[in-house]
Amino acid sequence: MSSCEKCWVEAGNNMTGDKAREYQRLIKIRDCTPEEQAGPDARPMKPEWARSIRDQCAEAGVPFFMKQMSKKASIPDDLMIREYPEVKQ
Repeated sequence: MSSCEKCWVEAGNNMTGDKAREYQRLIKIRDCTPEEQAGPDARPMKPEWARSIRDQCAEAGVPFFMKQMSKKASIPDDLMIREYPEVKQ
């Protein structure tokens, strides 16, 4: 199972194989910009989560732009990635 197929299963969509590939083809993810939640009840973002998302984006060819970790923690060097989606005219 590819990481994209695994992603759909983990999201609760229970799609694998041809169904997952067809769904992915239809919704083509343009880019991914993870950041920590904001507000008084915000949960901190764990670097492992961002690394997992980064790796899945790399495998799927989706641009990854790490926006922020938290106001108290800087972005780790391996996550300081600023990729932009391709703009089609």
